[in-house]
Amino acid sequence: MPLQLFSFIAKCLRQFLAGFTSLQRRYPLGFVFPFSCKQTRLDKAELISWSKGFKCTDVEGKDVVQLLQSAINKEELYVDVVALMNDTVGTMMTSSRNDKACEVAVIVDVGTNSCFMAEAQLVEMVEETSGRMCVNTEWGCFGDDTTLSGIVTTYDQRVDKESSDPGKKRFEKLVGSLYLGEIVRHVLITLAAEKAIFTGSNAGILRNKDVLKTHQVLEIINHEDGMAKTRSMLETLGLRPSRRDCCRVQQVCQAVVSRSAALCAAGLAAILTHMCQSRELEQLSVNIGVDGELYRDHAR
Repeated sequence: MPLQLFSFIAKCLRQFLAGFTSLQRRYPLGFVFPFSCKQTRLDKAELISWSKGFKCTDVEGKDVVQLLQSAINKEELYVDVVALMNDTVGTMMTSSRNDKACEVAVIVDVGTNSCFMAEAQLVEMVEETSGRMCVNTEWGCFGDDTTLSGIVTTYDQRVDKESSDPGKKRFEKLVGSLYLGEIVRHVLITLAAEKAIFTGSNAGILRNKDVLKTHQVLEIINHEDGMAKTRSMLETLGLRPSRRDCCRVQQVCQAVVSRSAALCAAGLAAILTHMCQSRELEQLSVNIGVDGELYRDHAR
């Protein structure tokens, strides 16, 4: 299975290079890999665990850089994987400007994560005691020790139980677009069972997993045509919603998305507070890069 995964990436790379340049030239390659890794060198990183619904056997615990390099070599490409980075680090780099570097990056996508520039003396894996080091927080794992039990609802628990990795990535499952549609679906199932919505319809369709996607949730909360989108989406599912049903569905969607945004803001505030304290500053002025499909779609 891992051979198939990295072989596919290498074949795509060959196709990409063949489209605009000679395959005989040697190129350095940066590998963006948005999963939890133990990185000991710029070009060495062992996968700790998959997330965001991905599952590929016999990769966890192995050096993903070497797996990709081996696949590239089999394609007889003159490409060297010189660095592995998380997508948060890539966002930080691309968000930097000539006059001021970006020092914090946040991804709000299928999953969520962040990174920031920490004081080197506070980073365990760094021998230097001066300067700064980029730290990948992997904040999607926050709450795996039950820290978030005070805000996790029964709907979140159901989504976690039905996920590919129950009990893991608890913060990510409150924020990422892979899960928001499912959270809304479970809330609607409960409201329908309590006869609070869809009293004139058979709401059994809502028991089908993934019947409600996050992009639909974002369309529903749109201020301009959200009500029309709500009715259209529900009718597509075979429901016959009243205006009150549409209003309540819209309120549920808004609450779930607003909580996601608030949790991201809380995590970002914690990072900025830590940076301010570690630098012994009263105020902090810093550029922050944000990317991810959920962020871009909701920003509109």
